[in-house]
Amino acid sequence: MKTTHKIAGILFFIFYFLFSSSLKAQVDTSRRKEFCDGLMKCSYIFQGKIISSRYYTIKTDEEFKSYTSYLVEIDKVVKGNIKKGTVNILLPNILSSDGYIWVPSEALYCCYDDSPVKDSSTINSNSKSLEYYCAEAMSNGELKRDNNDNLIIYFPSIADFYAYIKANYGIDVSTK
Repeated sequence: MKTTHKIAGILFFIFYFLFSSSLKAQVDTSRRKEFCDGLMKCSYIFQGKIISSRYYTIKTDEEFKSYTSYLVEIDKVVKGNIKKGTVNILLPNILSSDGYIWVPSEALYCCYDDSPVKDSSTINSNSKSLEYYCAEAMSNGELKRDNNDNLIIYFPSIADFYAYIKANYGIDVSTK
């Protein structure tokens, strides 16, 4: 009788483990898709490195707004009407829920659209100033762990991410 209970207990544990593992995989897949859907709403996605930055303030509608302008050297274009070279990313200096927004020096940068505010003091080869959305930290062209881990949670390498967006969004990075 004890052997039957042990076997039943072991089988229950095995089935529970397999079921919970399968459920976790489904949740992770759903979260990965939601995360990538958010990234794909951006007009511009590219790999690059910040080569300079500057803080400035402008006056609009009787108020002053401060920005940080990042000049980024683009290594690889994933999405958007830009080419290798340089581009400005503009970030309003605002507090986020966990402090100031940190922009990694090497990253996969995601930007919504052309910024209505321009940094005319910094010339870039794409003649664009883009609105910052987010950035996924990189080191030597590969995803890197940092305080804002997002993409690396779902993809062990940047190549895996590129394969995923090719299969799910039709974006082929290898041809760009």
